[in-house]
Amino acid sequence: MCSVEIGNQPNLNHLDWQPRAEPKATECILVFIHWRATINANRPIDISLQASIEIETTMFDLISEFNKTVAEHNVDWVAKGFAFRDETIYPIGYDTKLLGRIFEMLTEPLLKEIADDFGFTLTTPDKQNYYPDFVLTPQNEEGNRIAVDVKSTYRKHLKRGGIAPYKFTLGSYASFLRDGRKNILYPYNQFCKHYVIGFVYDRNDEIESARPCYPLNQLKEIPEPYSNVEFFIQEKYRISDFTTGSGNTENIGTISSNSISPFTQGSGPFSKMGNDAFELYWRNYPKYTAKEKSYTDFQGFRRWVETNVIEIDSSLRDRILSYGDVVNDSRGDRK
Repeated sequence: MCSVEIGNQPNLNHLDWQPRAEPKATECILVFIHWRATINANRPIDISLQASIEIETTMFDLISEFNKTVAEHNVDWVAKGFAFRDETIYPIGYDTKLLGRIFEMLTEPLLKEIADDFGFTLTTPDKQNYYPDFVLTPQNEEGNRIAVDVKSTYRKHLKRGGIAPYKFTLGSYASFLRDGRKNILYPYNQFCKHYVIGFVYDRNDEIESARPCYPLNQLKEIPEPYSNVEFFIQEKYRISDFTTGSGNTENIGTISSNSISPFTQGSGPFSKMGNDAFELYWRNYPKYTAKEKSYTDFQGFRRWVETNVIEIDSSLRDRILSYGDVVNDSRGDRK
């Protein structure tokens, strides 16, 4: 929101499609071709009015705002290649890291628009492997920050038909969750919300038959490296599970499903217990190199909570134990 003392109210809902850093290549301008997206850009603020604009910060529901913004702009998430200054397009493959970066690039202007609408600033880390991918911060504040991480994976189709269950990783449980300043853009205690925007797609094998490069006027002839993109946005704790992302890393794992619905709905077990239960579980989860592990699943965690000498808030303790009772009851019903 904004109020303007003179003239008409300027439109602040501009989108910035510029890359985070200037291209380092001297021979080309690196621009990815996103040939079906229709997003308006280049709507600058009248400089003569900037001094009289007062931004009013308003808390908001990021999930509904992001979904609404995607729908308004009719965003199609498929990129086809990189365009060079000689108007040659080089197709991209389906390398997971590259596609993950493209999804980040397509997400950024949408978050920028939302941030502008509600009087927030949008920032990104200037170091690799820092959490999160994006931070929304209220104007003139250092607290109430909103973290947004972008994750992606592809579907694996089973020979007998159907889709294999898929999951995501949610970052390390051994860094900023335990040391609030380790590998994180701002201190962890300055964040009030943590969101994940997740993408699921099909990899298209026909990209392997693509030519090495295409002229610009043959853009539509370039095979799409991926398709059938679905996305969700949800609070991190609501999609977390009790297992790690993989056996030999210290990454938090999500729930697993062959459908995006549980992610969209936030149907993970911690949605019943709360974010504080999620943080307690993963802050104390044993490192994979530990010889003795206090717990590796919920039942072990519950026993740890019951017998632990550290002080645990009574409300949190009750929620954890109550969830365990529900799990035990449901197991008994199946016997």
